[in-house]
Amino acid sequence: MSATLWQRRICYFLLAFAGLLCLRVFFLIYNDPSSPVSAGDTTMAFLRGLRFDLATVPLILLPGMIAAFTGMLVALVLTRKPGMKRTAIRWSIGLETSIHLLGSAFLTGLGLSSAYNYRFNGRHLGWEFSAYMTDLPMLARSSLDQSLVFSLLLILVVVLLIGLAFWLPIRLDRKIEVKPGREILHISVWILLFLVIGRGGFQTSPIRTADALVTGNAYLDQLSLNGIFTVSRDLGDRDQFRPVVDREVAVDVVRTMLDGSDAFISQEFPLLRYMEPRQLGDSPFSTRLAGAGQKPGTTVPGRPNIVLLILESGSASLLERNGGDPAIMPFLNDLVNRSVFFDRFYASGGRSANGIFSMFAGLPDRAGRTILRSSQIQNRFGGLAKLLKSNGYKTSFYHGGDAAFDNLDRVLPELGFDTVYGQNALSRLIQEEPGSTIGYDDNQVLQVFTEHLNQQSQKNNPFFAVFFSQSTHHPFSVPEDYQQTLLNDPRTAHLGGFFAAAHFMDDSLKEFFTRIKQRDYFQNTVFIIVADHSHHAGLNYLQDRHIPLFIYAPAMWKPEIRMDIASQLDLLPSILAISGGNQIYASMGRDLTSGFHGNNGKPFAFFAGGSDTDIIGWVESDRILFKHFFIEQGILLPSVEPLNTENLANKEVKTYEEYLKKAQIFYQLARTLEKENSIWPDTVQLENIYRSVKTRE
Repeated sequence: MSATLWQRRICYFLLAFAGLLCLRVFFLIYNDPSSPVSAGDTTMAFLRGLRFDLATVPLILLPGMIAAFTGMLVALVLTRKPGMKRTAIRWSIGLETSIHLLGSAFLTGLGLSSAYNYRFNGRHLGWEFSAYMTDLPMLARSSLDQSLVFSLLLILVVVLLIGLAFWLPIRLDRKIEVKPGREILHISVWILLFLVIGRGGFQTSPIRTADALVTGNAYLDQLSLNGIFTVSRDLGDRDQFRPVVDREVAVDVVRTMLDGSDAFISQEFPLLRYMEPRQLGDSPFSTRLAGAGQKPGTTVPGRPNIVLLILESGSASLLERNGGDPAIMPFLNDLVNRSVFFDRFYASGGRSANGIFSMFAGLPDRAGRTILRSSQIQNRFGGLAKLLKSNGYKTSFYHGGDAAFDNLDRVLPELGFDTVYGQNALSRLIQEEPGSTIGYDDNQVLQVFTEHLNQQSQKNNPFFAVFFSQSTHHPFSVPEDYQQTLLNDPRTAHLGGFFAAAHFMDDSLKEFFTRIKQRDYFQNTVFIIVADHSHHAGLNYLQDRHIPLFIYAPAMWKPEIRMDIASQLDLLPSILAISGGNQIYASMGRDLTSGFHGNNGKPFAFFAGGSDTDIIGWVESDRILFKHFFIEQGILLPSVEPLNTENLANKEVKTYEEYLKKAQIFYQLARTLEKENSIWPDTVQLENIYRSVKTRE
């Protein structure tokens, strides 16, 4: 009779496999490709997905089978106690079925949510799913607001499976005669089978998300995957990047890429440099050396206030200059010609956590799970806000969403911020209800942020204040009356979803600057506007990395368009220079306000992670390189118009190998120093290094 359980397990296997097929059918129906794809290509992508579905089945069934295996072992031990043995067998059979169904309820919800995520982010869920779990109630409200049909379908399927998990085991015939020893053998065979199909076969390397990157079309590649697979692989991955050179070689190479050979001041902490006292220069955008003989760490007179405005998903492609609809962001379109604008500026990652860490810590984030959610975030970092505090600045951070997301409420103070205001703290300052299901909208926060700047300006110290927008984050909520205003205006009636939210963000910034310009401190304030990353969906390979950088200080510098390549990693040393310098700092970026002496004078940008995890890249001259950790061949493409997707790696071998080596060594050193905790010294070590700098002078 034990064959009955064997047959049941075959049914469980087929049902799990069919369920995964249904998830991909849902993806196919619910999402549309950004560009037309043929029925043949779609069919092939769907068929390629069968391998990923098979590799996912063990995630659904293995927990239940392990429970059954344990129960049968107990029954085998109780052979001499028939009553207890039968009870153990009945519980094993029922528990196996219940665990299968409860696990299926959770994983089906995950799979449907991942297909839903593609519509807004252009990819399945990954490690960030663990972060979303902590914000589940908020995300559920957003989902109900944005897609009621999807939300009801999700709830129905999950509730049905949970109900079956409690009802079906009672209805099953558990009075069959089972031989525990034979059943243990059967389950062992299943477990061995799962070990094989779970890794995708007998090949050397287990199947990974990267194996779906076949066509170069995001829709087709993502169609082959399911969210259960991508989340499990993302969370299960460690940073599997392998060093390509010895540590000492990596240090020498990166130092040569960043600065002159004599700029670095410590062997133990290889990134440490000393920035001499600086003061604002005349146009073009620059700083110049200030008075000599100052003690490192003392302040430079005439320091400006610095306001950093971080735009959620603020792609450069949204600007009219880059082919964007002029109706989306008219204020920022105009600001391009009234500021120092960096036309070839790139995100150092593809998620908010990547951008924030790169800008505030001066190092590239991991290509996979962000360091903000790892134990290494407890390391020592010479955070930008910490350096500015040493220069006498008051530091603050404002965000309308949950400050606990990505651990910002804990990480930012460690990086030097005096105050961090998220949704909870803002609720004590804003009388009205949040304008979005995920927090206060940009206009609400910028009004409070303006009052904060007004108060800070009354104090003796200069201030460094950061605003991080959130209206352009899914679910792209804007006030109802504002949406109606857009619909009533023929110039904006076509804007909806993300683009309506981007217009709202742009309008909020316009109102903010209208208020600020009336204040005396406006003349002594440098406004820096940058995005955390692009909005990903529907973008080509270059647009996906391309973000804007505005330096707006009309009383200090004349407008100009900078065409040199730069990235978020360059903001820490650049802002430090604007604040007066005279600090020891650790950064893998360059000061955009002065001459560049590294990499033979050729500016570059490095990035890690993004729309695809486990990827690093390099931008230099007119080329951009992409290298996935688990795909042997990298990709070399044009980084200037005309763009095309033909891989130039085999045509421009020398350039490909040079950029590949640079990207690999750059990333290697960042991760090596992170693991060693040798990025920033402790207090005693720092004081000793300060003294050595003074001696050198």
